[in-house]
Amino acid sequence: MITYSRTPLFFALAGLMLAALACNFPQPTAARPAPGNLIEANPLAKNRPPAPVTAAPLEAPPPELPRLSPAEDPPLEFGPPGSSPADEGRPRLSGPAQTLDTQRFRIHYTLRGVDAVPAEDANNNQHPDFVEDIARALEFSWQAQIEIFGWPPPPPDSPLGGDDRVDVYLQEIMTSEDLAGYVDDGTRGNILGDNPRTETLEIRASHSFMVLDNDYREISDPHTSRLDFIRAVVAHEFMHVIQYGMDSNEPADWLWEATATWMEDEVYDQINDGLSVLGAPFKSPDSCQLIYGGEERVEDEDNWYGQWLFLRYISERYGHATVRAIWEAAIHLDGYEAIEYALATVGTNLDELLTGYSLALLTRDFEEGDHYPVLRLEGIARPGEVFTPLDGVGQMGADYIEIETGQALAIHLQGELNGLVVGVRGEEVHHFRLAEGRASVDSAAFERLYLIVLNTQRASRERHCAFSEYTVEVTPGGQPQTADALTRRAYFIPPYVEGLLEP
Repeated sequence: MITYSRTPLFFALAGLMLAALACNFPQPTAARPAPGNLIEANPLAKNRPPAPVTAAPLEAPPPELPRLSPAEDPPLEFGPPGSSPADEGRPRLSGPAQTLDTQRFRIHYTLRGVDAVPAEDANNNQHPDFVEDIARALEFSWQAQIEIFGWPPPPPDSPLGGDDRVDVYLQEIMTSEDLAGYVDDGTRGNILGDNPRTETLEIRASHSFMVLDNDYREISDPHTSRLDFIRAVVAHEFMHVIQYGMDSNEPADWLWEATATWMEDEVYDQINDGLSVLGAPFKSPDSCQLIYGGEERVEDEDNWYGQWLFLRYISERYGHATVRAIWEAAIHLDGYEAIEYALATVGTNLDELLTGYSLALLTRDFEEGDHYPVLRLEGIARPGEVFTPLDGVGQMGADYIEIETGQALAIHLQGELNGLVVGVRGEEVHHFRLAEGRASVDSAAFERLYLIVLNTQRASRERHCAFSEYTVEVTPGGQPQTADALTRRAYFIPPYVEGLLEP
């Protein structure tokens, strides 16, 4: 099994096309405030120019999910421990394997050897309290993701593991493998084709199993309890189980991890574990969306996971179900084709989405945006000068350039990229589209003026990622144009230039 790893802690997904893929956890923050809202917008014209932000969600968001606290865990009744079969392709525990069964999950654990779980059993029901905590988190994740959010149930794997329940193995993986959890299909021959538990005809569905750490004793974050850490891991990994049951061969690696990380916050909003991987979208927004991260730049480390914010933008504007629609489309389409298909069902497209998302990064216009990092600025363009960036912009990425204000200015973006000029004044954010790479703005009317340089091209594979070069020329004069759209300031904090670090 190939393992993609990073520190200090991370998740993993292992599979037919993929192997272990990772994620980590931040400290919790306050509840979500409301995002900024669109005031007005005019449609944009030809040649795939950047588009204004969509005015409002086209679908109501799903019902608010009850947030777990120890007192609200689902009441579960456990029978006595059973014996765990030693099935081929499944983990072998270090001691005699026992099972704890819930309605939908069978948890395999041992009390002996390196894989031994903590033995404390406060209610004397023959199952360790740690295993019961895992069980409650699993059942809650099923309830949230399948019963409330409407994702399809995973296919049965009988007789593997002993019955049709989803099998979860508690094994020492954090110290030895630096993993918090992973999902696998066990062998490379377990593609079922169709998931019998859905009405959809899948062609690449697979059953799978989950492996979680046996004790999580390595967790010592004073801001996140061990139980909250477990809950986030479970929500993430169960999303992978669902993904296997929809399309186990989806080639868009980043979409697997971005979706699972996004789901953590959908299920356990108060934990806010996804904050720890937001460095990539805010400090390296010009990186290709498909890149794993951390190899060419320190700033885009964990990029696959940080792209959960791209999906959060989709779910905040168009509803949770639109993200699910991407994976439903992925049953027959791959990567950006699946995303484009799902976006069309809610009246938008990737070009429009990237424009709105890139603007939202600048103003931190998300429900929890006041807790997000401040954007990295590529540089400052001054009148009478030609600005050349350190590098260009990767596919589905954006550069942010501040333009020195004080007079009417003509802005010329030279290259094969698109752009959007953004002026900030008080609580208002004005958008000016470029026509053939040009815009004229009265910069004196704004406190801050920015050019967002957008690369709307789509790389088909990570190895095809590349930077597209450009220059920006700013000259005094020109007839100022009228703004094409106006939004509110949201949680805007002026971005600043930060030098790139060596990996």
